[in-house]
This record gives sequence, structure tokens and C-alpha cells, in this order.
Amino acid sequence: MILSSAELASFTTPTNSHPHDWLGLHPCKVGNVAGLVVRAYLRDAASCSLVDLSQTPPTLHPLEKLDPSGFFEAFLPGRSGTFRHLFRVTRHQGEVVDVEDPYGFWPTLGEQDLHYLNEGSDTQAFRKLGIPIGRTFTSQFD
Repeated sequence: MILSSAELASFTTPTNSHPHDWLGLHPCKVGNVAGLVVRAYLRDAASCSLVDLSQTPPTLHPLEKLDPSGFFEAFLPGRSGTFRHLFRVTRHQGEVVDVEDPYGFWPTLGEQDLHYLNEGSDTQAFRKLGIPIGRTFTSQFD
């Protein structure tokens, strides 16, 4: 396990406020070996493998289950950068599904964007949050 027990506990007892810092692919060194660590938190997963779509044919890398709640991790020695990948998940009922890594995409909002959104002063928030221009939305409570 590369993740410390305290870091793991921050996910399994929801106190981690920066999941992008830990989940997905990240550069890592284990001893003198450089590579990538991949982590996933999939609460309905009995097991999980990374499907490396950058290789032909795609290769599978099993992830170790670090916590019964569904926290997984694997070290990919010699790898660097990001690459297209999926997670192959076996659910507790036996169903096998391929799912996108939600942390395989970098955050699109920076600290200043978040500040203005929280403050309520961003008058162009729809441009960052994906609401189509010219569409009117009404609440069911209006």
C-alpha cells in the first residue's frame, strides 16, 4: 500500500476535501522505481482492474482492494504521464462493467473560479458549468 492509513481513512470516513489529489493517475516513486499510482474509490466494487487503452490490445492491471468500502490502488512502474483508461469493475452481485475514471479528467475550475462561484459574483458561471446559452430553466417550485 502506497497510501498511508491516515490518507485512506480520509476517504472511508468522508473527510477528504480534495479527491483529485489522490484518485486517478498520479506520478509516484516506490523505492527507486518511478511510475504511476492509480487509485479508485468504487463503493459497489468487489474487484477492479485498470484497462490501459493506450496499448494494443488493451492491457489489464489489477488493483489491490485496500478497504472493504471499495478503495483500490495499483502501482504501474515505468509509466509516466496520463493515458486513456477505464476501470473494469466486478460488482458484488457478479456483474462486470467497464466505467470511465471520473478522476481521469483534470478539474476545469480553478481556485479563482471557485471563489467567485461561492461568492455569487460570477455572472458568467453558465459558460464554465455547461448550461447552454439562450435556454431558460425554471424551477418546479416557481
